[in-house]
Amino acid sequence: MLRVVESLAANYIQDKMMYYRVGLTVFILLVSYLLITGHWLLETDTPIFSFLPLGNLLTWLALVSIQVLILSLIKKPSKMRYLIYPSLSFAILWVPLSVLLTGNFKNNFSSETPISFETWLLLTGCSILVSVMSLLSYYFLTVVRYWKQKKAA
Repeated sequence: MLRVVESLAANYIQDKMMYYRVGLTVFILLVSYLLITGHWLLETDTPIFSFLPLGNLLTWLALVSIQVLILSLIKKPSKMRYLIYPSLSFAILWVPLSVLLTGNFKNNFSSETPISFETWLLLTGCSILVSVMSLLSYYFLTVVRYWKQKKAA
């Protein structure tokens, strides 16, 4: 009886994680679509933080969502998770760092900003790239481990 309850609880948690991952993926894709199309909604001020444009807030949440989604896909005992923690930290600090680097909340770059737009874009892209590469290498190593076990058996 206890095994049945444990199995049901494990299935419930697994189903819940699937919905969580699907929700994060849909959110990331929606924000990506808005960013790619340059939707007018991105330039409006947020209702809560009137100084922060909605586009910056959504981008910030999407950057963190990408990292959290990748962390949820990698199994807990894996060492690959440790590669994602710096990217997660950068994603969390993205808005404060952007404000420090541009000198304004709207991330408008001018000749007085300490770094160029390209450098800022490279920092943002590297955060995502490190996480995606960690996920791909994790799955590659999983396949290699599977083939080694299958060959040994």
